Amino acid sequence: MVNAFVQKSKEEATKGKKSKKRRGLLYATVDVARKTQEALVDTRATHNFMSPRVCHWLGLKPTKDESWFMVVNVEERPMKGVIKNIDLRIDGWTGKADFNIIDMDELGLVLGMDFIEKSTATLNPYYGVMMMAGKEGQPEWMLPLVS
Repeated sequence: MVNAFVQKSKEEATKGKKSKKRRGLLYATVDVARKTQEALVDTRATHNFMSPRVCHWLGLKPTKDESWFMVVNVEERPMKGVIKNIDLRIDGWTGKADFNIIDMDELGLVLGMDFIEKSTATLNPYYGVMMMAGKEGQPEWMLPLVS
């Protein structure tokens, strides 16, 4: 299946990496609403999350949401709102995603399982790449991740 990804070879995607073995968190450089931001790609997160700070910086206006969320080992907290169908671009791949607006200490964007499933992404932490299967009329992509 990896051979079917035409945009970047493994050598191109991992060019400049000192070690093939990678540890830690994986980040993708994402264009959200035409502004570039680093996003944590987290398979343990059920949804996509955005901090109010990033939401304001992007000039987005979330819709009110009365939902609550719970992070492991933290008490429940109310969501600040929801952003639906926002344009995303990661390298040459384009698509849309929904984000829950929540207070986060350090992170601005988290791409969780909601994004991974809808975008048909496959993560390969060993090589530090995310593979995106193309939709009708779109090519398939192998995108570099940063740890």
